[in-house]
Parts: sequence; structure tokens; C-alpha cells
Amino acid sequence: MGRPEQRVKRCLAEETRAVTGGGALWSLPEALPVGELLPDGVLTAVLRAVLVGLPPPWNQLEEQAQVELKTPSDHSDRAALARAIHRREAAWTARLEELREQRRAVKGTGALPDPPEGALALWLVAARLPRWVQEDARLGLWALLAPGSGVWSMVRTRFPVLWVSANDLPLEPTLIPFLVLRSGRPLVEFLVWVAELRGVNWTTDFIRETPMTTELLQTLQDERDDTWREEQRVLKREILKTWIEKTPDLYAELLGKGREEGLEEGREEGREEGREKGREEGREEGREEGREEGLRAALEALCEVLVVELTEERRKWMATARSEALEGRVLQLRRTRRWEP
Repeated sequence: MGRPEQRVKRCLAEETRAVTGGGALWSLPEALPVGELLPDGVLTAVLRAVLVGLPPPWNQLEEQAQVELKTPSDHSDRAALARAIHRREAAWTARLEELREQRRAVKGTGALPDPPEGALALWLVAARLPRWVQEDARLGLWALLAPGSGVWSMVRTRFPVLWVSANDLPLEPTLIPFLVLRSGRPLVEFLVWVAELRGVNWTTDFIRETPMTTELLQTLQDERDDTWREEQRVLKREILKTWIEKTPDLYAELLGKGREEGLEEGREEGREEGREKGREEGREEGREEGREEGLRAALEALCEVLVVELTEERRKWMATARSEALEGRVLQLRRTRRWEP
């Protein structure tokens, strides 16, 4: 298991008791005598009366839930669900066999009845609800009910199966153990929100173990989105700085990837125009435009990270500068960390 999954497990271990007011407890599963069939963890209802007053999925926890955590790099397909059900069945079988041994010890069954199947639920927590789950529900393979925003009950089996879509959960303090599995823009929204709630130190510790992606980088760098308040924009910049300090090589790699994407877009535009003006001319123009767009994006990102003001005059220069001049400015900023005349 990779570090992101360990980070999520640690968050559940540290947060569950506190955010539920002692209503639930997170624990690691005991080893089973049937091989590598362990889930990521187990949630146990300690004070059911407390959980009833909390938002979903907490109020759906009756007795115990076997939890499978799905980071963005994990599979969330039908096979993943089948494996999760298999692991749950193995744990349930082990529980029934343990009861059988206890009955033998006391020579009777009356005092130790079999628990109901619903006593051990299965929860899968991922960033999104997979499309195939919705498609199978439309085909009637199961009923898909929504006890709350971002929480889906898959009514098909003898025991409760819950799929928690972290990206769709509301930003509630009690849901932090699940919100950490968000991805893309919803993850950035969570990080900015939790930084205001818990402070930058909590968020920084979380970021140090969170993989950076091109999507996240673009969301953090996008200053044109006016849905953020100014204090949230400041927090976004702080989060971006922390990420860059943690993985400067990855940041450079992602910038290069963004530049390549810009080049490809430029090539496509160039080819389209080239069909009218000449294929070769179009290719050359597309390459140049793509290279310039990639360099402008890199330059804007560097200015944001280095807190270098992009004045109107500098933006006008960037809009008209050719690739050689833009590349020289990027190199100069990296070397001196300021915009020199």
C-alpha cells in the first residue's frame, strides 16, 4: 500500500473518535486464517445514539462496517467491489466460526445466537461514484439509494453496502476522515476549507503525503476563477508553495507536461489553419504558438510562486513576446527569483 492510503488510514484513526463525539471507533482488522483478505480497517459503532445525529455516512453505521479506501491510483471497478465483498465474507465467516467454537466451550447455543447479516456492513470510500455502479443500477442489478449527499446505498446483498463519494460530500467537520479522499478541484476546495478550520500546519502535514497531479496544479494556479475569496486565494498560494518545496522535481515535470499539452493544442490549431494556408506552414505556426503558450503558463506560475507582481506592462510584454524572449525570462526568474529589467 502506498503512502496516500496510509495517510488516509492515519486520518481515520486520529479523527474518527473526535469528530463523532466518541460515537464510532476506527480499528485495524485482525488477521484472518484465510490468507491476504484484510480490508483497510473497521468502523465500530460505540454510541449509536450519538451517530444518529451526525450526517451520512456516520448515521448509517449500525454495528460494524468493514472499510475499503480507494485512492485515485486504486481500482474502483467491478472486480474491486467483488474483492471487497469477498474480504467481507471472509471476515463474516471467521466471526461465525469463532461463535461456533465459543458454543462448544459452553456446550449450548441458546446464549450465543448468530448475529444478523447486517451486523457487518461494507463501506467503500473513493473520490467518486463510478459510472458503472449507476449503469448497473439502471439495469436493475441493484437499487441505488442516497441517504445523503455523496453517500450511496447499494441495495442488493444480504448486508448493507455503502459507497461514499468524497467529492460529493458536504464540507462538514465530522466528515473530514472521508473528505481526505477527494481529488481534483474538490480536493483543493477541501484543503482551503480545512486550512481555515484547522490551520495551515494541519494542512501542510496533509499535503506532504498527497501526490500532485496536473489537474491539481492547474486548479491551484488558476487566478482567473473569481469564486475564491481573497483570503482563500492566499491559502491556495501557500498550499502551492508547500507542494513545490516538497517536490520541486515533480513540479518541474508537471510544468513540462503542461507545456507539452500547450504545444499539442498549438499544433492542432496550426494544422487547422494550415489546411487553408498550407500544411507545412500550419505545422510550423502551430509549434511556435504552442511553445509560446506553454512558456507563458510557466512564467505565470513562477511569478505566482515567487510572489513576483505581474503588472499590466509585464502582461502586455508576455502577450506579444516570442518564444526565445519568454524562455529567457523563465530562466532569469528561476536564477534570480525576481523580475529584472
